[in-house]
Amino acid sequence: MLTAIRRSDVMRRVLRRDLSAIAPLHLVVSCFVVALVSAAFLPRAAKTQGTNSPPEAVADSAAGETVISGFQTYRAQYCGLCHAYDRAETGGIFGPPHNGMATIASDRIRDSTYTGSAKTAAEYIRESIIDPEIYIVPGFETTVHRMPAYKHLDAEEIDAMVQFLMEADCRDADCASEAPPD
Repeated sequence: MLTAIRRSDVMRRVLRRDLSAIAPLHLVVSCFVVALVSAAFLPRAAKTQGTNSPPEAVADSAAGETVISGFQTYRAQYCGLCHAYDRAETGGIFGPPHNGMATIASDRIRDSTYTGSAKTAAEYIRESIIDPEIYIVPGFETTVHRMPAYKHLDAEEIDAMVQFLMEADCRDADCASEAPPD
């Protein structure tokens, strides 16, 4: 009797377009779908997400410590659930990949559709972490899994993630200080 009453009450709300009655169901189904996709398509991310084994060491120890700190922050914030990045052994599919990020960032700030204020690759990456809605990467405009703003991270954590994301591209060049040509 109670189940029949609840079902009819839900149906009445749906018919009246009061979707708040079924909103929790929507959240449960969304979480279930994300879990299935993660398990099926992201085996590397799921398998390695908590291992905290840092990428190969870099020559400069201070820079190496920063890169390792950036790697740990990247993992702690679960960036790899949405972004693919070989150095972090992640395979996310909901956001743009992070492989070759210094080069990609330089290309994006030169793009005529770029709406941010960054002048360097490092500034673009920092801007994307703090306020990702400034520029939506083409191809990801309609994703339902929007990147959240990571304003809760302190400057040191953000700088370390920027260094980590750029390090593989910038071993032989100072990409962080290189301004794009006009």
